[in-house]
Amino acid sequence: MNSKSLYFKKNKVRLILWNIWLRLSKIKLHGVTIGWGSWIKSELTIGYGSATGWGFVVRGAGKAQIGRYCAIGENVRIITSNHDHQAPVVSFGLQSKIYDKNFQVIGNVVIGHDVWIGDSVTILPGVNVGTGAVIGAGSVVTSDITPYSIAAGSPAKVIKSRFSHDKTKNFLQKQWWKLDFTSMKSFFNE
Repeated sequence: MNSKSLYFKKNKVRLILWNIWLRLSKIKLHGVTIGWGSWIKSELTIGYGSATGWGFVVRGAGKAQIGRYCAIGENVRIITSNHDHQAPVVSFGLQSKIYDKNFQVIGNVVIGHDVWIGDSVTILPGVNVGTGAVIGAGSVVTSDITPYSIAAGSPAKVIKSRFSHDKTKNFLQKQWWKLDFTSMKSFFNE
């Protein structure tokens, strides 16, 4: 079993260096692939075997965590904070001039293991995408998506489950994504 993951720490100098590299080429490191033209502006952990397409963006004041063996399409955006629409003024530029601070809602984003996210999906702050979920291209994910379900739309809604309740429960209990490849092969061919 390979327990490696790729971690982008919220350190300005390191993030600038990573982002220069990402603008010029894709990254293949620790079993993770991030497509060229990507931009990481939040703290991010990506699990072994996961890959993103080009133009992948993670931004905001919160953290993002992506599990193992995820397939993430092109132009996917994960946003970990947003303007607080309850504040008297919503513009960050004006807020900093009037109040000397920005009012924002911060919400960490967690994406489970073996998730497929289609092209041009936006995931908003505070969302949890369950293990095995599939998110249709162009969706805007505003709320949690249950494990092993298919969701699409703006806002994204669960359309159906991928498997029966018993099969989903079995996958989640066995945590197959932690197995070595030989054990995975045995598990899926039982």
